[in-house]
Amino acid sequence: MKQFWIFSLWLSLASCLMGCQEDETAQTAQRWGYLSLPDVSVQVENLNLLPTRTASDEDPLTVEIRQGEEVVKSYASDALPEKIELEPGLYTLCVYNDSHGKPWVAPGTPDYFYTPEDAFEIKEGETNMLETIRVPMVNFGVRLQLPDEFNTWFPNYTFTVQVGEQSVTLKDQETAYFDYTDGVGITYTLQTENTDGDQNNLKGSYGEEEGKAVKKGTVYVVTYNLVTRSFVIE
Repeated sequence: MKQFWIFSLWLSLASCLMGCQEDETAQTAQRWGYLSLPDVSVQVENLNLLPTRTASDEDPLTVEIRQGEEVVKSYASDALPEKIELEPGLYTLCVYNDSHGKPWVAPGTPDYFYTPEDAFEIKEGETNMLETIRVPMVNFGVRLQLPDEFNTWFPNYTFTVQVGEQSVTLKDQETAYFDYTDGVGITYTLQTENTDGDQNNLKGSYGEEEGKAVKKGTVYVVTYNLVTRSFVIE
C-alpha cells in the first residue's frame, strides 16, 4: 500500500513537471511574431522594375531589420525566408546595395537605398505582411545610345559626360552613374571624325537652365539623330 502511494505521488509530480514544461514551451513559442516580405523590388523611374531576388551577384541587395541603431537580422536579397521570426516590438526595415554610401568611382554604379519613416510592429503569435517594398535608386545615370549606322559614318568618336567635377567617357550602350544633388546638371560632348577625316564637336546639356530638372532614380538616355545631326535626351 505504501509503495502504491509513493508510486502515485511520483506520477503526480512527474505529470505536474511535464505540464509545467509544456506550458513553458507554449509560452516561449507564443513570444514570437513573424514578418513576411512578399515583394521587394528595386525601382528606376524610366526602366522596368527588377526583382531583388534576381539582382546581380556583383552588386547584391542587403535586407536589414533594425531596432533603433541595432541590426537585429540581416539577409541577402536572394535568400529571404518566407517568414522571419522576431520578438514582439517595433522595428524598421533597411534595404541597400553594396554601392550605397561608397565614394563615386567612374563609371559609377547604381545606388539603391530604402528606409521607411514609420516603424512596423510585430505582435505575439501574429504575422505582419508588409506590402510591396520598392527600393529607389538615389543617384542617377546617363547612357549613350547610338544608331546602328553611326559607326559607318563616324568610325572614330568620343562621347564625354560632365556632371559637376565628375567626367566620364562612354561608348555606345554604356551607362555612368552620378551622385545626385539639388540643381545638378548634365553636359555632354560628342567629338566625331567621319570617313573623310572631317572632325566635328557637338555639345548638349540637360538641367534646370533648360527647364528640365535632373531627377534621382532616373537613367537619362542620350541618343544621336543622324538625320538632324542632333541629340535627344530622355
